[in-house]
Amino acid sequence: KKKDEKTKQAFQSFFIKPKDNNVKPATPKSTTGMFIPFELKKDMHLAPAVRRDALTEDKKNNLDQTLANAENYVNTYLAQLKNGDVKPHRTGRVLRVNPQPEEDVEIVHDSEALKKVTYCVKILQFHTDYRPPYCGTWRKKPALSARNPWKKDETVFDYDVDSDEEWEEEEPGESLSCSD
Repeated sequence: KKKDEKTKQAFQSFFIKPKDNNVKPATPKSTTGMFIPFELKKDMHLAPAVRRDALTEDKKNNLDQTLANAENYVNTYLAQLKNGDVKPHRTGRVLRVNPQPEEDVEIVHDSEALKKVTYCVKILQFHTDYRPPYCGTWRKKPALSARNPWKKDETVFDYDVDSDEEWEEEEPGESLSCSD
């Protein structure tokens, strides 16, 4: 009897549903308007709404005086920039606050996966070629750059060789329909 109970418990332990402690109530998404509401995803950070520091009393008084005198004198922001009266406000980088990692998360590294390096497969096929396309990986870093795309990389390529001339067309195979 004890063996039967142990086997039943072991068998039933495979089918126990995990308890959901973090059940969030479903909130209906409002689709009113032209745009879908913005959602922060896993590795996203939201920049602060206002990047400026709070105005000091001196700047507040200056703003009040400017607004009071604005009725008499109209000077656009662009005109002030051209005159050098106002310098554009520059903000520094927004430093991201790294969230604290959850304590119950266990990170498992697969040493085989870390050792395995994948390379992108490249296929070079031209519509004017009658040769089969090149299919493989290319691991060498070219010396070419976007600043001079017509530069020749003599260390990697031999530009004097015409590979179309080296290509030999395969001879046609035997016809199996004539054989007995």
